[in-house]
Amino acid sequence: MAKRKKIVTAGRWVRAAAYTAPNSTGNETARRARLRLSSAARQRMNLRTSAQKLQEVLNCNFGPRDLHVTLNYDDAHRPEEKAEGIKLVRRYLCKLRAYRKARGQPLRYVYTTEKYSSKSRHVHHHLVVNAVGDDFAVLRELWTCGTDVEIQYLRAWGLGLEALAQYLTKEPRTCGKPEVGARTWTPSLGLKRPPPPETGFIKESETLEEPFGAIILKREEKKNAFGSFLYLEYWMPERTEELEAWTPPQME
Repeated sequence: MAKRKKIVTAGRWVRAAAYTAPNSTGNETARRARLRLSSAARQRMNLRTSAQKLQEVLNCNFGPRDLHVTLNYDDAHRPEEKAEGIKLVRRYLCKLRAYRKARGQPLRYVYTTEKYSSKSRHVHHHLVVNAVGDDFAVLRELWTCGTDVEIQYLRAWGLGLEALAQYLTKEPRTCGKPEVGARTWTPSLGLKRPPPPETGFIKESETLEEPFGAIILKREEKKNAFGSFLYLEYWMPERTEELEAWTPPQME
């Protein structure tokens, strides 16, 4: 019996699965058992949701030293509707782009605008921005709609950035689906995307293993008399300090 494999690589983050492929031979019990393993693997490797796509984009373009920024409004500038807030955050990004361009600094970002997922029901924005130097002061100075600007390094969200991707896409999940055609997050032009997944067959006796030095983020394995299923996520560190223990943030 052969097993299928599928490996997705986004930057230094890798998601992989290997599972016994269902086939039309054998008795009905064996066929159903292999089908259950195959279905579980495909579900774990599902890449269609907004959060999973965002996680891949974040890992392709940002690292632990880049920034998560939350922009809040004061009473004098607070918009009533998200559409007006989107116009304001776009103006902010234009100013940030001009500031960096004048200094030969690149700008990469992803942003979301929320209202209904916050307890106050106030419009606010979340951005992921690449770091270049004096970011904290500049990011606060360019936001003229309030003084409440929260900034943190991405390493606070853990390697792999799953928690951050889930957080940035929480509004449509917790408050209902977005309007048809609406995007839950907006990237800057030119962001990298992961290459096509590596797929194929391996022997039933083979398995997937993380490379030496990798930090395992998730590992799930199931076996029965008719086959097996392995799901694996890991991070390949670039610097020794990334090998230090980390704790994912607690999600509400």
